[in-house]
Amino acid sequence: RVLTFAPRAGARCTALVKGEVSGKESVPVRVHSECLFGDALGATRCECGPQLSSYMRDVLGAEKQPCGVLLYLQGHEGKGIGLANKLRAYRLQDGPDRLS
Repeated sequence: RVLTFAPRAGARCTALVKGEVSGKESVPVRVHSECLFGDALGATRCECGPQLSSYMRDVLGAEKQPCGVLLYLQGHEGKGIGLANKLRAYRLQDGPDRLS
């Protein structure tokens, strides 16, 4: 099941819900901030892509796991600093001639 929520504080939230979660005592949940470099481009600079893939495989994709929720925050790049500021931070960390 896919649920979307109206934007708040500049971020949109999409929930991927596996199985029945209502009334469950324990439900695995991952809150994931959108990361263009890690999620879509496979960058190795951060762990975002591997963490998202692991949760999708081990929880949402596993038959032995009856339920789980992924909350995907869009427009929340870099834990809320935005893509442009994230690129500036990378540039400051690496120097002007390198961006990985």
